[in-house]
Amino acid sequence: IASVHQFGLSEENRKDGKKIDYPARPLLGFTGEDVQMIEEIILAHLDR
Repeated sequence: IASVHQFGLSEENRKDGKKIDYPARPLLGFTGEDVQMIEEIILAHLDR
């Protein structure tokens, strides 16, 4: 189920077999800024 929503795929409805197109809705993602901030926090913690 998650990959259908993550990548905006199609899936058949289990009840009536109709095809449903889902728009892409990333469930979890990190921007470059997020990664940089996380790295800085971890390095600051390790420097203690």
